[in-house]
Amino acid sequence: MDRLEKVRRYLAEEKACQGLALEAVMDKIIKYEDIFEDFCHWLETRKYEHDGVVIVEGYNAQSIVDLAPMLDGIGAFNFLVDLRDQPERAFEIIKEGFKVL
Repeated sequence: MDRLEKVRRYLAEEKACQGLALEAVMDKIIKYEDIFEDFCHWLETRKYEHDGVVIVEGYNAQSIVDLAPMLDGIGAFNFLVDLRDQPERAFEIIKEGFKVL
């Protein structure tokens, strides 16, 4: 099974993500190769590595999970995409403590 299929299976089976929502999450996680590579490593090991990981605006997936324990793998890595795409908005979310509405 290739990496994309593994990600699809994870989203469908573990996250109960389907249809357009699944496609939107897939599009986001594959947007940047470096973040996607780190996510695939997490998916295989379920560990956030401390060396050689992607750092965006001073954060890596582990530091995001430390700040927002309600986020797991896909949430943490997709937040790295948010940090890269919309740093001001992402910093506001961090500042607000990842408030869930």
